[in-house]
Amino acid sequence: MTEQDLIYDFFPGIVYIYDTGTGHLSFVSKRVSELLGYSAEDVLSWKDDWMQLVFKDDVAFVRKELAYYAGLKNNETRSFQARYNRKGDTWRYFRTHGNILKRDADGKPLSILFIALDITDQLRSEEELRKSRELSKEVETMLEFGTWDWDFSEGRFERSAGVYAILGYDESISATVRTLSEAEQYEFYMGHIVPEDRPRVDAVIQKAIREKKDYEVEYRIRLKTGEEKVIHGKAKTVAGDDGNIAKIIGAVSDVTGVIRHQQEIESYLAELARSNKELEEFAYVASHDLQEPLRKIVTFSDRLLAKFGPVLGNEGIAYLSRMTVATENMRILIDNLLEFSRISRSEEVFAPTDLNRLLEDAKAEMELKIEEAGALIEQEALPTIVCNGPQVRQLFVNLLGNSLKFRKTDVFTRIHIGCKPVPGGYEMTVSDNGIGFEREYADRIFLIFQRLHGKSEYPGSGVGLAICKKIVDQHGGVITADSTPGNGSVFTVFLPAQHT
Repeated sequence: MTEQDLIYDFFPGIVYIYDTGTGHLSFVSKRVSELLGYSAEDVLSWKDDWMQLVFKDDVAFVRKELAYYAGLKNNETRSFQARYNRKGDTWRYFRTHGNILKRDADGKPLSILFIALDITDQLRSEEELRKSRELSKEVETMLEFGTWDWDFSEGRFERSAGVYAILGYDESISATVRTLSEAEQYEFYMGHIVPEDRPRVDAVIQKAIREKKDYEVEYRIRLKTGEEKVIHGKAKTVAGDDGNIAKIIGAVSDVTGVIRHQQEIESYLAELARSNKELEEFAYVASHDLQEPLRKIVTFSDRLLAKFGPVLGNEGIAYLSRMTVATENMRILIDNLLEFSRISRSEEVFAPTDLNRLLEDAKAEMELKIEEAGALIEQEALPTIVCNGPQVRQLFVNLLGNSLKFRKTDVFTRIHIGCKPVPGGYEMTVSDNGIGFEREYADRIFLIFQRLHGKSEYPGSGVGLAICKKIVDQHGGVITADSTPGNGSVFTVFLPAQHT
């Protein structure tokens, strides 16, 4: 092996010499075995068939390149890209560089030296990078944001296609922007900020540079079309080895649509709150005003019965009795409506309150009904939370009343009140062994005036559980119910430990 052969074998690519007269290869470095799986001896023995080393779709192209080299009259160095077959039915991409090695007396090329470098992994990386950039561009377009970096050492800006899209430009303008000075590149973007917001944004950026801190800012830009957008900008400063800022990297996003939707939602919520307030005030006034006619109906019914009872007879007295019962039901309904309305109108303050005390107050209020039902109430220790005390007491009253009302008559009534801490607050449960209900009605029972049973079976207005939900909502909590017919019910209430 000659010294020249050793040098050729040292190259990272395949070195081969092409003889223009015979069309054969006169030399192939041993690197061909490592890169393509064929020995140098095998390739040299192929003679006229050495082109089998080239991928079939690229053979014509490589022959054309060889012919070009064979006709060169100067020492021009060329390169071409083609696929070479790897043993085992695979192929690899190579970039081949060639130069005339020897000429005859007339200057005609006799042999050409080629060096083929495997660039398969490089091309794959470039393709992956291209796809990644395309994906980033699509994501930026879809989410209406862009990224940028400001390199202080080189005095230049790099902005993604998303930034230019937000400004209303095609990405092709980036080539022109890169030719500008650092100050001009800065002004290219900042010049789009509306005059009213520009000083504030400049101040935020300069403060971040001065204090070497990250920043976040919202401002408006005006496009060349006159359209205005609201932009949310966020950036991070990166310090160099000397402690000074080396660069700032950031992102901008078009939040115009988000801001518009927020404003629409806020307007809708304000209108809804106004409408609800008017409705609650109407319900309160209407319910209050209905009390007086009901009192008169009851009063005159009593007088009619006392004065004309014998004349009315049994049938007339029965009619009066039914009217009195209906009037009482109406009074209860109106009282419940007033209570429902008072919850929203309540001005009671939220304060740290012992729930054990509220539960005892509720049990005292329900004492007669508890005794009538012969019910046993078991309870675990309850926490102290920030709440509206009177409302939570009413919550306990209504939940206990619900369990007592829908109890079984043939079994001993048990009501259990449990509690456990959960993230953000406490989860309380009120469970009983009553008649239960179908699980499909678990949401419906919290709607006002919704009843699962007739009034003849279980009296009531259908407002009690609606009041429970409204109280829990007022506290930023959640109430749910779970049950199966004949197996009792479980009401679960989450209440935050703090009121916000």
